[in-house]
Amino acid sequence: MKYDRFEQLPVWQAAMTLAEKVYVLSDHRAFGHVRELKDQIRRAALSVSNNIAEGFERGTTAELLSFLYIARGSAGEVRSILLFCQRLTALASEISNFKSEIFLLFPHIHLRLHHPFFRIGVVSSDHQHSVILQKDCQ
Repeated sequence: MKYDRFEQLPVWQAAMTLAEKVYVLSDHRAFGHVRELKDQIRRAALSVSNNIAEGFERGTTAELLSFLYIARGSAGEVRSILLFCQRLTALASEISNFKSEIFLLFPHIHLRLHHPFFRIGVVSSDHQHSVILQKDCQ
């Protein structure tokens, strides 16, 4: 499948959903007691989609893959902050459910980086580039 813009990437769309949900969850009054964590989790959540976009726009397969790994790390940071907040706040059940949602949203990154039947590549021409996700037929 060919993607001409990062907005078309399913993994970027999932990252935007993650950021939206983090912003809604962190508006809960229980996060008022841990303000610095509220700011950090929001930055980490938005960093996921931003790194995917930046890697795509760089135009090379190597940089795209590098930024996908960085995005995956930011998703891990969100989960880690949620685990910590779960210990501190009255949001334990909401956070537990949300962690499960994050796991379901982000196997996309893992699949595209490690699945033996898919190959990811960037094709450039005339200062434009596209990401191609295709089945590896070898």
